[in-house]
Amino acid sequence: MSPIWTHRIENGPQRVYHASAAVGHIIYSFGGYCNGEDYESKPPIVVHSLNTNTLDWSLVPYRYDSMDDIPFNRYGHTVIADGHRIYLWGGRNDEIACNVLFAFNSLTLKWSRPKVSGVTPDTCYRHSATVCRKMYIFGGFYLHRFSQDVQS
Repeated sequence: MSPIWTHRIENGPQRVYHASAAVGHIIYSFGGYCNGEDYESKPPIVVHSLNTNTLDWSLVPYRYDSMDDIPFNRYGHTVIADGHRIYLWGGRNDEIACNVLFAFNSLTLKWSRPKVSGVTPDTCYRHSATVCRKMYIFGGFYLHRFSQDVQS
């Protein structure tokens, strides 16, 4: 018997260039590009969740203390899960790219901007990222050129 690799789930978000991370049995999907949405101004990012036990999609009603704590809706970014926190880096809308680190707490559904130290990497998008004691960013499109740099 061959494995089933796809399963059609109704009412899910229709997006490309989004980023996803799993915490427990919930997969969170952040931003991405969807026809008809505004990618020139900076509306707050759209977050959906998929409960892998029930296969139900939901729009996540997140919280924040300040509008500066919420990433603008974007595509080409990355997210990594570290415990119950999900960190979002990079990405862009149709006007600008971003080099601000954001954190999403999956327990409280609250956004924040964690304190960082060291040299902040340049803006980038279409990169990859992983966590191994700290976040590593590889490649992407930086300053009008493709990169093979590793930044942390």
